Amino acid sequence: MGLFHRRSAIHARACAESKTPVVITVVCGTILTPILLKLSFRGHQETELVQNNIADRMAKHRQLDIITQQLLQQDEQLMKKN
Repeated sequence: MGLFHRRSAIHARACAESKTPVVITVVCGTILTPILLKLSFRGHQETELVQNNIADRMAKHRQLDIITQQLLQQDEQLMKKN
């Protein structure tokens, strides 16, 4: 019985030691990421960051989706009439 307890204690200690680097990485990443992001974007204006090519493309795609949906609805109504 004593041998079983000794083995399980060794196993528990090994598991705790193997999780330590993961815990340190998660905690440091959680703390350092916002600080580094704030430092890297310091000096940029919000409008400069918001306006970019991807946002323009997404707006155009949304408009095309709306127009496509309207055309499909009109086509469906015409098909029902005929």
